[in-house]
Amino acid sequence: MIPLRLPSLRERPEDIPELVNVFHERICRKYDREDLVLPPHLLPRFSAYRWPGNIRELENTIERIVLLTRGNEVKEKDLPSFLQVDAPPREAFMPDLPAQGICLDGLEREILFRALQKCNWNQSRAARYLNMSRPTLIYRMNKHNLARELESITDAGVQRQTSSRQGFTVIRKDGTVAS
Repeated sequence: MIPLRLPSLRERPEDIPELVNVFHERICRKYDREDLVLPPHLLPRFSAYRWPGNIRELENTIERIVLLTRGNEVKEKDLPSFLQVDAPPREAFMPDLPAQGICLDGLEREILFRALQKCNWNQSRAARYLNMSRPTLIYRMNKHNLARELESITDAGVQRQTSSRQGFTVIRKDGTVAS
C-alpha cells in the first residue's frame, strides 16, 4: 500500500473554479440541463468558501444548484446561503506578523471573541460573520473556553456570570462560585 497525501480544497483554492465548471457541466448533462448557465461572476464565491466537506461537498453543492435553479441562468439567490455571504477577499485581513512569532490558538481565540462581541454574542450571526457553521463556532468556543461574561449588581455587590452551554455559573466579586 502506498500512502498518498492529497491536499484539501482550502489548500488549493486556485483549482476551485475549474472544479466548479467540470462538476457543473457533468451534472447538467446528468439531469438534462445543458442550457443552465453558471455566470463567471459567481465563481469567486466558490473560491472564498473553505469547503470543510472538501470536494464531495463542492460536488453536492453544484448538484443542488443544478436541481433547484429555475430558469436558464444561476443567480445569486439560487446559491446556498453560505455562498451568498459577501465575504471579503482572503487578503483583507493580513495582520503584521511579529518577528518572534505568534500563538495561532491565541489569535483564533481573539478573532472568535471579537466576532462574538460584534454580533452581541449571537452565535448564529457570529458564525455567518466568520463564514463557518454554528456547530463549528460552538466547538471552537468550547475549545478556547469562551463564554459571555455578564455583570449584574446585587445586594452582595457586583457579580460576574459566565454563560456556557451547561447554563450559568455565578462568580462573586471575591472569586468564589455561588451554588
